[in-house]
Amino acid sequence: MAQVTYYVALPFRNVDGEIAAGEPQQHRDAFKARSAAASLANDPNNCGAVAFSRTGDPALRGIR
Repeated sequence: MAQVTYYVALPFRNVDGEIAAGEPQQHRDAFKARSAAASLANDPNNCGAVAFSRTGDPALRGIR
């Protein structure tokens, strides 16, 4: 099984008084994801952002 790591920056927005996740942005490495999250967090349209990674086998996607 091939393991793949995805690096993601995810913004959050305030929508009608609730915090909602925005559109995730996939990046090629952890540094790019962290930099993107920092930029997203500084965007006045967002109320924050996180960077995270996820590792798994793409062939097993959707299997529970």
